[in-house]
Amino acid sequence: MKKETLILTHVLDDWVRVEKICEILEVFNNVTHIISGSDYPTSNLFLCKVYKVKQVLDGKKDDESEFIRKMVEKMKEKFDTYWAEVHLLMAIAAVLDPRVKMWSLEFIFPKIYNSVDAKDLIKMVEQTLRSPHSEYVTIYNESTTESSEQNGSFMLESSKKQSKFSTGCGFQELQNFVRQNEASPTQKSDLDVYFEDGCYMCAPEDNKFFNILD
Repeated sequence: MKKETLILTHVLDDWVRVEKICEILEVFNNVTHIISGSDYPTSNLFLCKVYKVKQVLDGKKDDESEFIRKMVEKMKEKFDTYWAEVHLLMAIAAVLDPRVKMWSLEFIFPKIYNSVDAKDLIKMVEQTLRSPHSEYVTIYNESTTESSEQNGSFMLESSKKQSKFSTGCGFQELQNFVRQNEASPTQKSDLDVYFEDGCYMCAPEDNKFFNILD
């Protein structure tokens, strides 16, 4: 009888252990399904999904079962290495999802980091986004200014044949002033507009079919 009771206890312990392992592996299975999707873009979903993995591992690291603690310790060590390498890219992809934008970081980062680190990382992500955008704006403005100057030179040559008024009273200086200011962006950049506009709201059932590229 004692032997049967001991066997039953071991079996029950094993089932509890299996249940806990399944709780962890279920999250990994969901993340794998999202990341391996090839029929639609999924990078905007990585941060949220991978965050859930981190949340589960952090929650299980102090589990009452020594077996689970040791298993999670090894998993967490590998995960933290992966997280350190890709969290910035995942954060940028999440911000470019019009349904969540910067709110994705405001929600997730404070749950992972302390408040100071979370704020610093959010600023870093925004600066990382602004840097290439600023470079693009500079290149675009330079090309626009060059084109405007060429057109202005052509118009000036034509106007010389028609009238001496424009060059005789400082009008050319005024035109140059206008051209320089017109070439400068006077409105908010597309990135600022994107940040400040409200998030795109869709019904929960539509999230399954949402395509960020569309």
